Formats: sequence, structure tokens, C-alpha cells
Amino acid sequence: MNLDNPFLIKFLMILFSLEGSVSENVKIHSYIGHQIILPRPRSSARPHILIWTKDSMFIADCIANKITVSTKQPDKYHLFLNGTLKINRLKKMDAGNYTVKGHDEDGYKLFNELITLQVDASLKLDELCSQRILTCEVKSSEEPKPKFKLFQDSKEMFVQPVYDNGTWKVTLQLKVLSGKFRCEVDVNSGKNHTEKQITCPGEDLPDSVPIFLILIIMGSVVTLMIFLALIIYCIRRKNAKRHEREAEEYALQIQIENHMQQRKLPEIPVSSGCNPPSQKSRLPPSEQQQQVAPSKSCPHPKPPRRIKERP
Repeated sequence: MNLDNPFLIKFLMILFSLEGSVSENVKIHSYIGHQIILPRPRSSARPHILIWTKDSMFIADCIANKITVSTKQPDKYHLFLNGTLKINRLKKMDAGNYTVKGHDEDGYKLFNELITLQVDASLKLDELCSQRILTCEVKSSEEPKPKFKLFQDSKEMFVQPVYDNGTWKVTLQLKVLSGKFRCEVDVNSGKNHTEKQITCPGEDLPDSVPIFLILIIMGSVVTLMIFLALIIYCIRRKNAKRHEREAEEYALQIQIENHMQQRKLPEIPVSSGCNPPSQKSRLPPSEQQQQVAPSKSCPHPKPPRRIKERP
């Protein structure tokens, strides 16, 4: 029987479509930008004819170890001799139902398997430094539940994912949100991961630093209080010295005034009479005038007469 004729191959496939193993449905998950390998079903007999299709559209086949790939996307698919199909640079449109069929040399169907490929967006790893929160999320269907793993500098942290509006998400509260973080997701043996170096302002310090900062703050407060106390002491001492100096100057001024009053000279009388007033008893100005008036009648000595010389 000549099986090189493609029309004969299709006829035999239709003829024996109800024979052979029961068709299975396998679900595989992957992400945009990755590559995926779709395996062929396990079979005791190696198929002589193997055909891959996507939504009833021809992708590739292998007939008598001769591989043919669709000319529409030659770089998209690669078919190996063992029957596995590799899809490069996955896109959202690559998701769908893939069918692989195998026949022996007589055209009997060995297997007919349906593989559902789900292509989701890549992982997102975000941080919120103000709240010390790390979030890893991926868009995926509710079933099956993905397995998340989070690593901080090679240290694994166990978290449970939460499903919300078509997105699986894990949120982790951290003490120190600085370092190299890695998020891994496994959905139906489709693994994906993302890494990110996160450095939050003021978060790259060890755990002992807060205690050290508290000690520095307390020491600064004590130093400030001592400094203020010294300033207040100096101001009060300066004021006390100033008041003491002012008191000494005032006392000295009082002493000088008293001394000047004690050394004040007696008043000079208006005219010297025969009986000058006694210094012991000082009379008021009105009485002094009464005493001075009679002194005018006191006879003044007459000057001697000049004797004319005779010629």
C-alpha cells in the first residue's frame, strides 16, 4: 500500500477514525513570550503517520520520518521525529485546541489526543515601599490553582495565592523590603518566573539599625538638654553679675554724694562787719538781712591826710 499519497492518507484517517485508542484531553499552561513543547501521546507502537492540527488547521506532519511544516508560519513551529511539537515565542493567539493523531502503516489509528493550550500574560512583581508589601500576580483561569514560590535572596517564603477577577495573586508583608526577589509560578507543569532587584529608600539597613537610630536620637536629645541648661545657666550668671555691678556702682555713687555734702564750704558773708555773725548759729535769710543792715552804720576808718611838703 502506497501511503505517500496525501489523499489516501486523509481517506484512511477518516475510514479508521473510530478505531484505536480513546481521545484524551490534556490542558497545558504557558505565558506570552515563552516557548512550549507539546508532547505526543505515549504509544507502544511508533506511528508511521503523525499529524498536528490547531482548530482543524494543518500545522505539521511526519510521514515515514519525513517532516512537513505549514508554510504560513515556518518559524513558529518545529516538529521533532519523536512527534513532539515546539511552539516558539508564544502569543495570545497561540492559545487553543491542538490535536495530534497517529496511524500505523496500515492506516489504523493509534491515538487521537486533544491538547488545550492556555497562554497568559507574564508575571508581575511589584513592591509598595510605604507599606512594606510585595505582590506577585499572574492572569490565569480559576482552575487549576497555580503554585507560587517567592524567594528573597535565595530564602524561600511560603505564601498562599488568592484568586480575584481572573488574576491569581500573592501578597507578602516584609520586615525589610530590599534585596533580590524571585517569583515562580507553576500551572499544569508550565513554569514561569520573574526576578527583580528592589531597593526602597531607607530600607537597605539591617534590623539592628532601628535600635541604633533610637540610641542616637536619645543621645542627641540628652545633649541638647545639657546644652540648653548651660545656656540658661550662663544667661542667669551674666544677669546676676550685671545686677551686682549696678548695685556696687549705685552704692559708690551714694557714698560720693554723701562725701561731697560733708565737704561743702561755708557761705561767704556779703560784707565783713565789726561783729561778724557766728558760724555756730546760722539764721534764716530774713534774719541775716536784719543783722547785716546795722553794719552799715559802723564807722570805717578814715584814710590819713597827706601833709604837703613845704618848699
